[in-house]
This record gives sequence, structure tokens and C-alpha cells, in this order.
Amino acid sequence: MSYLKRIGKVYHYRRKVPKEFLGLLGLTEIRRSLKTTSLDYAKALSSKLNADVEEALFASRMGMSPLEAFRKLIHAQEVPLVLSLPEVDQRCSVHFEKYRHEMVAIGKWNDKTEFENCTCFRRFLSMSGDHLIEEVTHSMLMEYREKLCVLQRVTRDGAESGVGARTQSRGLSHARINRHLTVLTAFFKWLFQNEMIDRNPALNLLLPKRKTRPDEERQRYDLSEIQLILVGIKRFRVTRPERYWIPKIAVFSGMRLNEICQLYIEDIHQIEEVWCFDVNCRRDKELKNPSSQRIVPIHPELLSDGFLGFANAMFTQGNARLFPALTKHRKNGYAHQLGQWFQLFNRKEITEDRRKTFHSLRHAFADILKQQLVEPHIISELLGHSMGNISINRYGKRFNVQILFDAVKKVRIEDP
Repeated sequence: MSYLKRIGKVYHYRRKVPKEFLGLLGLTEIRRSLKTTSLDYAKALSSKLNADVEEALFASRMGMSPLEAFRKLIHAQEVPLVLSLPEVDQRCSVHFEKYRHEMVAIGKWNDKTEFENCTCFRRFLSMSGDHLIEEVTHSMLMEYREKLCVLQRVTRDGAESGVGARTQSRGLSHARINRHLTVLTAFFKWLFQNEMIDRNPALNLLLPKRKTRPDEERQRYDLSEIQLILVGIKRFRVTRPERYWIPKIAVFSGMRLNEICQLYIEDIHQIEEVWCFDVNCRRDKELKNPSSQRIVPIHPELLSDGFLGFANAMFTQGNARLFPALTKHRKNGYAHQLGQWFQLFNRKEITEDRRKTFHSLRHAFADILKQQLVEPHIISELLGHSMGNISINRYGKRFNVQILFDAVKKVRIEDP
């Protein structure tokens, strides 16, 4: 018998004390964490430990005091070494691969999360080295944090053709640094919880939150900039329709970039005689969170501009997706190509303010509704945000589509 028991993901040795020794030892069971998630390794450790138990039992039956015979086993702090076992690779990279595999298997990481987390961890290995997991200390991780704070990132802006491009350097943002550190925090927490390390060196690793108002962290576009965008994209209406319609949909709906890029034609339909976008995670679509699944009425400006005609043309051509020119990227979904183009277009023709991105269109949409005194819960539902109230989230029904449509119509942007 192996006397193995798996508790969580870690194997333990557990064997009942024979009745003849119960009163003498003061124990009913011999227990020891084997500190491993590997079944083969646990079997080898259990076999060695069981041999020691048998030896102690034999000595007790031959006249030795049971307490003396079992003293080493009762007070042992470590699992006995098995010298015949091959050495287990304890490098961080090896264990991170096990961690990655588990997170993907249980569905905690999607393709994008896996790609980003692996990229962050590779940076840690390249800057700090591939140490044994027990050798990693808090001071070592804090030193890595300091390196991130001074790391310079080179970004390249310019026209699509590359003509007139310029190079700029700037440090990683506060949020980006914490994104890297969060990966390490979660990884070492996993090691500690699975009893692979005796202490967690990644406690209190993140940079403190900045004391800024939420509305100051990312800038919205002002009205003149939105008008510049709407004028600038007109030249793409025929040749690259996704570059025309996707930014315009964002302006008048507040939808996220990937939510628009991954739309299928079947996601456009009428509800109570109101044409709507059905934001869902059917087929190969992905949403940020459960609250993101929602109905967004199509703004009259889009309807009068021929959007339904464009959608019908895509259907007539045999396309299932609204923007078939976009292909799915492992990290950024269907938004990858459009996002790269918009960043260049934005910096060259709209603004050099790096706080203003495609997502700023979403902020602008929300701010316009706020200035029009639209009910905050209506704005939250249109944006796919949680209401922040358990009673409303759990028991409150969604707003009637006509109420949402009346709110959307309050976004008015005139051509310059």
C-alpha cells in the first residue's frame, strides 16, 4: 500500500497507528505532507517513508520503547530524502510552465491572458535570471520592480507607409509595471499554496495606487477631435470599410473595440422595432466580463448613413461576419489589425496625447450622456458595466430597449 492521500493538489502520507500502539504513542495516525504535486514523486517518497514506519514498528515489537522508535518520525520537520530519485528541476521557468498549463486547463486564462502573462514572465527571466524557486527572495523581486520603473520602452509612430516616422522613448506606465508584477504575485502565491516553497517572496510587491481621480487616468476625446476622426475616416468608406464603420460605431455606441470588430451580421437585429447591436459571446467571440453581454440600440446617425445597407451587402456577399477583412489574433482577438491602424492614424492626424486612444471614444460617449443628465444606471447598461449594487444586479431587470434608444439619441455630433 502507498498510503497516499491527495489534499488539494499536494500529496500526503497518512497511515493509521496500529491498535497496540495507540495509547503509547498518543497518535491515531502518522501524517506527513510530501510537498509535491507529482504522483510518481509522491509514490517514491511514500515508499521510503513507509519503510521507516515499518522499521519503527518492528523495533517497537522487539522491545524498544514505541516513543523512542517513532521519535524521529513524529518530530521530523522535512520529508525524508530519496537519494535514488532523479533530481527534479526546480527552476522558475519549469514551474511557471506547470502553472500556465493548470490555469489554461481550468479556464482561468484565455488565449489573450496566456499570451500576456507569458510575455511578462519572460521579461522577468531575461532581466533577473532563471533561479531555483527557493532561491527567489523578496529583495530580488523588489530589485526587479526597480528595473521596470526605469526601463525605457521605444515606441514607433508614423504613417502607414513608414514615411516620416519618428522614434520616442518613455518609461513603462504605472499600470503596465503593476501588470508585470501581478503575474509574479499570482505565480509565487500558487507555489506557496501548493507547498512548493516555504514562504511567499512576492507579498506587497505591487506599486502603490496613484492618488488620482478615475476620470483623470485616461483622457476622453473632446468634440473637435471626434469631428476630426469622423472626417478623417471618410476616405476609407469604400476601400477599407472597417476603418470607416468601426470608429463611427464606437463614437455613437460606446462599445469596446473588440466588441465591434468581432460582430457577426446575425448580431444586428430588431427588438421592439428598434435596430440593435446584440453584444454576446456566442461563436468565437469573447467578452471582458459577464456584464459586457448586453443590447445596444443603433444610433439614428448610423442608420441614416447607410449602416444597414452595408451590413446587407456583407450578407449578400456570403459573409457571416460584419468585418470579414479582420482576422483573429491570439492576444487581441479581431481588434488587433484595426487597433494598430487606429493608433497610427490617431497620432498622425488627431492628437499626440498618449492618454487618448481608441478607448477614449468610449469615455467620450459616456461623458456626453453624463452631461445630458442620463441616469447613471442607463449609462452603465449601455457600456456593459456592473451596476455596483447587488439588489439591482441580481433582481433588477434590464432597461427597456426604448429607454436605451432614447438615451443613445442624446449623443449628437455635428459634422464640422
